[in-house]
Amino acid sequence: MSKSKFKTQNKEAKTNWGYLFVICIVVLCIYAQSIKFDFITFDESTILLDHKEFFTTDFSFKKIFTTSAFIKESFLYRPLQNLSFALDAKIAGGIVPWAFRLSNLVLFILTGFSLYFLLLKFNITNLFALLGTLLFLANPLNVWSVVWAPARGDLLLTLFTVLSFVCFFNFLRKNRFIDLFLTAICFTVALFAKETAVIIPFLFLLYFLFYEPEYLPDNSSKGIRHQILKIKHKHFLLAGLIILAGAFWYYLRYLAIGHNDNIFILNDFIYNLQNIPTALSQILIPYEISPFPKFSWSKTILGILIFLWLLYITLRKTRISRWEKIFFLLWFFSFLMPTLFIRLKNIDYLEHRYLLPQIGIIILIIKQIMPLVKIDKAQIKKKRTRSLFHLLLPHKIIIFLILPVFCITSFVKARTLINPVTVADAAEKYRGLCFYPFLNRSAYYISTEDYDKAVKDIHKVLEIDSTHSGGLLNLAHINMKLNNYKDAISLYSMALLIDKKDYKIYENRAQAKRGTGDLKGALLDIDSAIMVDKTVSFLFNDRGVFKMNLGLYDDVLSDFEEAKRLSNSSNIDILGNCAAVKYHFGDYQGALQDCETALKLDPNNHNLKTLKEDILAEINN
Repeated sequence: MSKSKFKTQNKEAKTNWGYLFVICIVVLCIYAQSIKFDFITFDESTILLDHKEFFTTDFSFKKIFTTSAFIKESFLYRPLQNLSFALDAKIAGGIVPWAFRLSNLVLFILTGFSLYFLLLKFNITNLFALLGTLLFLANPLNVWSVVWAPARGDLLLTLFTVLSFVCFFNFLRKNRFIDLFLTAICFTVALFAKETAVIIPFLFLLYFLFYEPEYLPDNSSKGIRHQILKIKHKHFLLAGLIILAGAFWYYLRYLAIGHNDNIFILNDFIYNLQNIPTALSQILIPYEISPFPKFSWSKTILGILIFLWLLYITLRKTRISRWEKIFFLLWFFSFLMPTLFIRLKNIDYLEHRYLLPQIGIIILIIKQIMPLVKIDKAQIKKKRTRSLFHLLLPHKIIIFLILPVFCITSFVKARTLINPVTVADAAEKYRGLCFYPFLNRSAYYISTEDYDKAVKDIHKVLEIDSTHSGGLLNLAHINMKLNNYKDAISLYSMALLIDKKDYKIYENRAQAKRGTGDLKGALLDIDSAIMVDKTVSFLFNDRGVFKMNLGLYDDVLSDFEEAKRLSNSSNIDILGNCAAVKYHFGDYQGALQDCETALKLDPNNHNLKTLKEDILAEINN
């Protein structure tokens, strides 16, 4: 290959800044509606709603980076996700849906910008870089990733993975220290967003060894030797920074979750292999779209056919280097592989896990169809007519057929995620036979006091999975609302036979026992709840209240003080209880301090004002 041809192929297209505006408009047209959506409660309650204090009043960088992804026990470590959640809560003034939806939307737009720049780095023309980016952004497969708040980790991972490759390409081609450090920073951020980022250095190495030599003579071994000879001290510096970031990440991860006792289960891995053809079929032909999708033979067979087609075009000689095509397939398989090791109960696959792998497939296809557009313009001009082939060029099919269908489908699919009711309705329509949507819809109906509909959904939950305690808990919650405390106690006891490690069940049963007047039994349940989890502030507060109701004042203050410590002195009820007990024991200065701290949080609280007046009266006496 001549030197001039090398320069021509290696010349990167100039950025069309107007295309960034198009990218932004397309995303907003599809997803701006999601800002008004409610929480659908699948993992949003587990992560956000159940840990409001962690993301608001109890926030600290130390806790964020030394806590698991689900705050409680979990083998997942994603501190950047939780940091972004805390920032959302700080800006919005609490855990409100619109803040998390808006952040996801902004991140998705930034991902679109970054992907456009990445496609330009792969020597794709401006038009096809835009089309490839829009195919990614408009794909109905990505709706769940944008609208569902806990997909934040995948959004951050995708954004900073793409940015790390953009910076890495700049470093290889311009050899600047600034690009080296930006590459290391983007990789580090991606790693703290989600564990899947450990794949990035592997692809860096493959790109360096195999992809760059595409412009050399067609001799892979010579190309690899040539690349090895090009290794300089800057490359070792980048490798060192990546290793250092990995070591730091592993240390903090160990502090957060300790030793990972997860055991590789061969049967689960074999079952999850269906993710490969399913992902391929859904990336190119998204259909049977459900909030909680299931594997199907049609998706599997279609995915196998697509894989064989991709394998054929990879091995076939074209203008695209074979190593280049292999690199894009490896991108897909490498980022998809970590999802095969985790099998969720009652859920076959989650669409947000396909967000990053699909980029490799999109680039591979765009690179394949781009040369087809290079038609002999002189011949067309000579004939003075446009052939049918010219009218059916790939980029016109994408613009006038595929993109409109994708955009409309994504817009409609996004509306199935408005609230738990719409999610469950869509799950029923598209055979998403999983108990989660019905469990969440039953909770929604309970909150609106539509108990008949709630009971119907609870029965569906128990039919799908009778070994899950959620249905029993929601049924018990209904009985609590109706003051049927004895029935609620029975249901909570049944739930404890299924799950003895959930402190909420003990706490709820304690409240039911209090309703029947069994304060001693309630106190025993609170003790059991504290034994399960000693980090929940309101459990110690409840135990203190129960002790006071039973006249057990000896160590009641220690419970309230522990509750105050765990809540970081940010809970008005706990501070008020501390003040009241100290006032009872004659510690008026301590009582006054707690009372004034509570009044700063709620200056108009009448009970606190009255308590403060009583305390001041005793001090004056």
